[in-house]
This record gives sequence, C-alpha cells and structure tokens, in this order.
Amino acid sequence: MRPVDEPESYSTYEKLSRRIGFYTKDPVSIPSVDVAKRLLNLVKLDNNLEAAEAVMKIVRFAPSPKNDDERKAKKICCEASDSARESFGG
Repeated sequence: MRPVDEPESYSTYEKLSRRIGFYTKDPVSIPSVDVAKRLLNLVKLDNNLEAAEAVMKIVRFAPSPKNDDERKAKKICCEASDSARESFGG
C-alpha cells in the first residue's frame, strides 16, 4: 500500500480553503441580500463549489458591514459558509 500524500487526504473544503487563503489584494464586497440568499441556496441545495468559494471569500475578505442590509447579507453568507463546511467535509 502506498502512503497517502497529505494533499490527497484533504477534504474538498480544505482544498478550497487552502486555495483561497487568508489574504487577498483584490477587494471583496458584501453582496445584496438577494444575491446572498441565492449563494446560500446554491451551496445548500446544489453543493455548488463556485458559490462556496464566493461565500468563503466574502466571509474572509469583505469589510465589516456598514448598514442593516449588509449585516443581513453577511450573516447569510456566514450561514452559507458553514453549510459549505458541512457539505464539503471541513
């Protein structure tokens, strides 16, 4: 039996998390509440990796919310990120 390379043992969530990292020079904005809800549905219902990546970037890199709509959208994105973690083995 061959030894498993560490990167091969990573879950999909861990691979995605490593690819995104914890620093970016590119600005990331908080989406509208409607867009955040669509991202949540894509993650929860479709296990969509692109949507999971988008919400992870929003959670990690978007600035602090400045109004109620931004707070609500960021909260929805956090919920979607948590769902992605559960769905993709984080």
